[in-house]
Order: sequence, then structure tokens, then C-alpha cells
Amino acid sequence: MMEVMGEVYESLGLYSRAQVLLTQAVETRRRVLGPSRTETLKSMDSLAWVEHQEGRDIEAEKLQRETLDMRRRTLGLDDADTLASMSNLAATLNSQGRDAEAEKLERETLDIQRLVLGPQDEDTLTSMNNLANTLGFEHRFVEAEELRRETLEIQRRTLGPDNRDLGASMYELAILEHHEGKNDEALTLLREAMDHGLSPDDSLGIETDPDLKSLHSDPRFTALVAETKKHAAAAVQKTN
Repeated sequence: MMEVMGEVYESLGLYSRAQVLLTQAVETRRRVLGPSRTETLKSMDSLAWVEHQEGRDIEAEKLQRETLDMRRRTLGLDDADTLASMSNLAATLNSQGRDAEAEKLERETLDIQRLVLGPQDEDTLTSMNNLANTLGFEHRFVEAEELRRETLEIQRRTLGPDNRDLGASMYELAILEHHEGKNDEALTLLREAMDHGLSPDDSLGIETDPDLKSLHSDPRFTALVAETKKHAAAAVQKTN
């Protein structure tokens, strides 16, 4: 229950409360169950994520590496929890600007998932998107675009036209096209993203996304923003 309540607080953004409970859960499980038990490692993973959310990436990284090492030894490289630990650690490395280290870890994760889970698995597709993000951080836009397009092609076949993951991938690809100076393609993809399941919150974020700032003077972008606001308002009204 301490862990459950800690995760509830984390989901609400109440990180200090979450940290207190999850720290107690980790300490208790280490003492009572031992450091290598599945339950202990799960609590450590949850606590590390809260540390990351609070910006304490040094503490988060230390805890994540300890969790990952233990899972590799006890569960193996191809276990779902081990792969999740690898992805979480890569995210923390990204937030510290250590993109080359994150890329290496993400490629290792993706290679295992493609082999064990297959190229169409949801976790595999998530790792492809994570790696594309890292390549973008490294300004390797051509490589990132190639991986995004591969991901998008699989998603089109497997998810259906109105899935939000598909819309999110289109949005991220639009950003890459914009960074490469392909504004016509970027605007087309933004339109497709909006039409294919992009959430209202993400749609409204188009106007303030710093990665799209230089499109603000384009009247086509202005028209698109106006339309996203109209669609988001309609979605909220429909929900109410």
C-alpha cells in the first residue's frame, strides 16, 4: 500500500509525498525481502522515476543502475522488467545531456526487443521512438527521420488510422522535417497528425512548441493552429 499510494502521488505530480512513501517501501523491502526480490526492485524503479521527475537525476541514475544490474543478474537481458530499466536509465541520461550514452543503451534495448518481441510489438515501437528522439537531440536529423518513418509505417499497418500513437509519431516526424527545412512536408504531417488521433492537449501544444517556432510566420501554420483550437474545444464540449 505504501508503494501504491506513492505511485498515486507521483501520477498527481505530488513528488515529495511520493518520494517519502517510496523511500520507506524500498528500505522496508530491502530489509525484509532482500535486495534482489522482484518487489524490492519494483519499488526501487518507482522511486528512481520520482527522483527523475523532480530533477534529481544523479540520485535517479544511481538507483536505476543498481536496479538494472540486479535485474540483469536475476532476470536476464531479455526480461521485460530488465528492458524497462534500460529504457528508464536512457531517459535519465538524456535529461543530463548524455545523449551518446543514452543512444548506446537504447540501441541495445531495441535490438533485444526486435529479436524477442518482434518489430510490431508496442514496446519495440516505443523504443524506436525513443531512439529517434535521441538522434534528434544529437542533431542527426536524417537518421532520426529514417527511423521515424520506419516506425510510422509499422504503426499505419498495425494500429489503425485514428490511434493516438500514430498521430504522435506524425507530429514528431513533422518536427524533424521542419528542422531539415522541409516546411511544406512538416505542415502536411501536422495536418495528418491532427486528423489521425492527436490528443487535444497535444494539438493545442502546437502553437507554443519551440521546435515549430519559425513556422509561426507562415499563414498555413496560423490557420492550422486556429483549427486545432476549434477541434479541441469541440472535443471538450463533447466530453462534457
